[in-house]
Amino acid sequence: MATYDSKTFSIPARYMLCALLCSAFLVMVGCSGTGQSIDVLFTAANSRLSSAQEAGAAEYAKPEFEEAGDLLTRAEIALKNKDKGARAIIGKAHAKARLAEALARQSKAETEAAKLEADLEKALAEANRVSEERQSAESELAARSVNNE
Repeated sequence: MATYDSKTFSIPARYMLCALLCSAFLVMVGCSGTGQSIDVLFTAANSRLSSAQEAGAAEYAKPEFEEAGDLLTRAEIALKNKDKGARAIIGKAHAKARLAEALARQSKAETEAAKLEADLEKALAEANRVSEERQSAESELAARSVNNE
């Protein structure tokens, strides 16, 4: 039987092996999720819509947020009518709510980044002003030192 030690695989090969194992795990987890009850899926989609609302999607990603809500309403009707398409509608509602949440978070992050960038520009301008003031003071001091000698 072959034994492996830390020198058997190169570092890139180890990363590839790790990536391959992680991918296989994710595929197994993803495939196992298809057997979930439709009620669990509906609850998850509804929860995702609530998360999107908390993230500010109603303001920052209004079309996607509203579409996700409409899809959940359609899914609820489909569930009551025992429509076979309910699972697909729920899946789309979940994905749309996830998108709305991501868009809202992105918009908030971009707004915060722009604010920080403006603050940084102000701070740099102040630093430049103070640097010029310091240089002026140093020049004056040097001139006075030469005059006093």
